[in-house]
Amino acid sequence: MNNNQEIQENIFQFASRTIEDARNAFINSEDSNYIQTHIDRIERLHIIKFRK
Repeated sequence: MNNNQEIQENIFQFASRTIEDARNAFINSEDSNYIQTHIDRIERLHIIKFRK
């Protein structure tokens, strides 16, 4: 695996974990600030943009 592939894989894994954390927060009825923090983390990666 070259460096670019490794970076892409790391970003994908981070985004996947972050999305899963956000999903779990909804399921567990966490407060909206916790959920927004996870959405903001994803948006900073410029992978996914959520409508506000």
